[in-house]
Amino acid sequence: MLLALRNEKGTVATGYAEYAVAGAVLAESLLDGRISVDDTRKHLVTVHNAEPAGDPSIDECLQRVAIFTDSGQIDPRTVVLISLANGSRLLAENFGRKEIRSRKERIEQIVTGELTGKATREVIAACEAAVMVAIIMPTIMRH
Repeated sequence: MLLALRNEKGTVATGYAEYAVAGAVLAESLLDGRISVDDTRKHLVTVHNAEPAGDPSIDECLQRVAIFTDSGQIDPRTVVLISLANGSRLLAENFGRKEIRSRKERIEQIVTGELTGKATREVIAACEAAVMVAIIMPTIMRH
């Protein structure tokens, strides 16, 4: 990021800096053995260790990648986030409908609480209710 910084203006010199940072996070995770990339044409990523690395950027990226793999435990906050994003259709908006369709079973496991305990399932139910209220209230308020 510092390499892309314009010293005189304090702005970023290129629109691709975020891709460089994302690549650096993936490279760091790969070198640490937290992820691997297969040799197929699709270059699928497998998460081997989604435990916090101590770096917020790396931790967030590992959690995002773990959502779309069949490995790695997902923390309760991520379960709630996925449930809210899925219920409000923001998951498809951010990851694309094709990606979401290919991971539908995994997302359902997360949303229904199959990967978590009773307390998280109760939180998910509360989140689903909150999403429904958020969707219904604007309609009611117009009339």
